[in-house]
Amino acid sequence: MPNSVDAAFRSSRENECYVFVKNKYVVVNYAPGGKKNQIIKGPDNITDGFPMFVNTVFQWKIDSSFDTEDNLAYLFSGDQCVKIDYSSNSPGNARVQCFNPYYSPYSQGNAIDQRVMPQGNAIDQRVKPQGNAIDQRVKPQGNAIDQRIKPDNSPYSQGNVKPDYSPYSPGNARLLEGPIPISKMFPCLKGTVFESGIDATMWNPNPEFVHFFKGDECCLLRFQSNEMVSAGKIRSVFKIFLGTVFEHGIDAAFNSHVHPEVYVFKGEYYVHYSFNDPNSFKNGPIKLISDEWPALRSLL
Repeated sequence: MPNSVDAAFRSSRENECYVFVKNKYVVVNYAPGGKKNQIIKGPDNITDGFPMFVNTVFQWKIDSSFDTEDNLAYLFSGDQCVKIDYSSNSPGNARVQCFNPYYSPYSQGNAIDQRVMPQGNAIDQRVKPQGNAIDQRVKPQGNAIDQRIKPDNSPYSQGNVKPDYSPYSPGNARLLEGPIPISKMFPCLKGTVFESGIDATMWNPNPEFVHFFKGDECCLLRFQSNEMVSAGKIRSVFKIFLGTVFEHGIDAAFNSHVHPEVYVFKGEYYVHYSFNDPNSFKNGPIKLISDEWPALRSLL
């Protein structure tokens, strides 16, 4: 298998995860039990789903990533780190599909969010009013825009805007911080092997702590206070990996929506592991990714 999983993190939707391989990514249904053969979206270029990574190292490869409970994610590439919002329910992420020209807040010079700056009658290059028509997609007939749009009382629409909250829409993710050096985002890593790059991450069962992996080393961070609590060899901290390919390094890992379970990848292998049972793997022994994750075969 020429490629391996570079990074992964769980989606805001249950049983779905983002998986990155080189400059591509897919959204996969990883529901426990059975083979992971359902692709929700992709494969696509990283920059198709995360256009803010154009002209950065992140457009070519993401080394590792982890999400937080508030739909934020930290992504690493080389010695760089970013913080993004990938939530499907953030008002700042909504795309306006259509709006009513008779009651449009734009016609009053009002902008829905900071991305839209009205200039005269034109909102931006995407909107070119022609008479009563907002653009070529909107053909007003009486008071109805089309059969797809029905005014409601949405706080975002003021009765005439239908926001699209799809988490898979291009450009939906927002860059909150970075790219900046890992040692700036996580100052406690300065002077350690981890400041030059992170191979994989996973949350500890205690939500205050997160594990970082680099080569055969791992460390435990107290996330909120940005404090390194401990560091050591993978085989010493995760004794279940002793004698397996995982004791020498981990390519990627992500926490399941089922707490405190985690999926771990190395080369052509993966395991499904629970912190509640540190002496055995879930669903049997170490398995081949190509056998159990058919959805990833086109990337691997």
